[in-house]
Amino acid sequence: ANAQTVGIVCYGVGGQSYVNNTRCPGSNACCGVGATCLSNRLCHLPGDAPEVWVRGPCAVTPFDESCAQICYYNETEIGEGVLPRVTPCADGSLCCNNDPQCCADGRGIFLDENGNRASTKATAAITSYPPVGTGTDRYTQTPSLSTTIPPTSLTPSPSGTDVANAGSTGENTALKVGLGVGMAMTVVLTALVVYFWLTRRKRSRTKADGARSR
Repeated sequence: ANAQTVGIVCYGVGGQSYVNNTRCPGSNACCGVGATCLSNRLCHLPGDAPEVWVRGPCAVTPFDESCAQICYYNETEIGEGVLPRVTPCADGSLCCNNDPQCCADGRGIFLDENGNRASTKATAAITSYPPVGTGTDRYTQTPSLSTTIPPTSLTPSPSGTDVANAGSTGENTALKVGLGVGMAMTVVLTALVVYFWLTRRKRSRTKADGARSR
């Protein structure tokens, strides 16, 4: 296999040859030497807007899935061999310039950040334009854009330890109240017993004194 990665000939979907290309790292996707390889196997040209990308040619022919997985149409159909331009839709899918109504009609294709097709937005990454590198190494892995859902503010439920402590506290309180009532009843009963005993003793002495006086 040809190990050269810069200044190579690459091929379009229709088999056309494109000279002076760079093979992008990790795939057979090609971008022009002056362009930037993106992580989704697309290219960005320095003069294009940040979100206008190019589906470049492929280092192997026929064009296969190791290259960009979008805009599989013959480059001679539009612009006489000009490589397809790719733009993102509002939902993060990508459309090619041969289908002007693609975004409006929901025909966009989702690519993950490695350039593979994805079936839904949940598994797809929206690739943004990375900083341009220097020299021949112009590849920059682009981060996925993700939406973080803030956690719902909920009052935390008591833990098992808290519940156990609450139960123990309640039991202790009930025990203290019970002991207090019991002790009070004991004092009252004791006082009544002593009172009746003293009263009875006093009556007995009174009767005895009366008997002696006769």
